[in-house]
Amino acid sequence: MINLITNPISAVFHDVRFDHNTFVVANPSSAQPSGLLGLSSATIASGLNQSNITFTNNIGVRGTQGTSNSIGGTATNCAFGQSFGANMINACWSPKTFGGNTIVQSIVTAWPGTNCLSLTSQSTSLYVSYNGGLGGDYHVSASSPCHNTGTDGKDPGANIDLVAAAIAGVGASPPPVGPLPPTNLSVTVN
Repeated sequence: MINLITNPISAVFHDVRFDHNTFVVANPSSAQPSGLLGLSSATIASGLNQSNITFTNNIGVRGTQGTSNSIGGTATNCAFGQSFGANMINACWSPKTFGGNTIVQSIVTAWPGTNCLSLTSQSTSLYVSYNGGLGGDYHVSASSPCHNTGTDGKDPGANIDLVAAAIAGVGASPPPVGPLPPTNLSVTVN
């Protein structure tokens, strides 16, 4: 999960871009993140909202909620009282660009923009080889309905060949490990 939280609310995220990332959940059958995005900020009406946020061409798992209210709060929190997905994103980010993403979800959630929805990451319907999120081949399969659906006409997600080339020869392979817990990315501005 990516948490975009501003605390105090006067510290505001703006001009943030997430583009062509692949967020993989290891062993998703045993642990799901609460959502793809955790949101919390001042309301748009306050003028202190998160603005110019770009979330494009990414692959991520919806999790149990899609989006979540990261800190609860009151009506001064943009995410407070909002339903998951598009309503929460629209209430927290303005202006924004959201689209070209592939969202793995087994429960339908409405998202802003045009995105490709995949029912599972564990089959060749999305990746070449998922391997339970533990070292698979995360190229988007040429037979996937999400192939070449990014806003730029390319596959959503990271450029796997470029990532592999960048880390080639970096240290020895670690010994195999058991399933890893979900990892959350949290960004908080104080």
